[in-house]
Amino acid sequence: AAGALALATFFIVSATRDGRLSLGFGCDAVMLAAALLILICMRKPESLLVRLLDARPLRFTGEISYGLYLWHPPIKDILNKTSLHTAPRWLLFLALSFAIASASYFLVERRFLKGKTKPRPAA
Repeated sequence: AAGALALATFFIVSATRDGRLSLGFGCDAVMLAAALLILICMRKPESLLVRLLDARPLRFTGEISYGLYLWHPPIKDILNKTSLHTAPRWLLFLALSFAIASASYFLVERRFLKGKTKPRPAA
């Protein structure tokens, strides 16, 4: 689990190309590492890893993940056109992505989710 987490972290942190935010081939490694983490968590649901992944900030990230998915490409494109250095650009990218995705979640998505009805079990 530690190796998979370290691999995913390495590829995410080192995901720059010519000073631009990009995962490229590292995206495959991150997906494989994430799949390995999921398998480990499924086999040992009482492990420290599961408790760490169940932390409030990570659960919130899961709640706003659709907004992060939608908003991060235009934010990345705009920031890649700036003259900011890599580290400040990454920090600004993360801050803007989370801020806009959070606003989108609370102002738009939750309104639709509240109106969504739960399916009834079949008779």
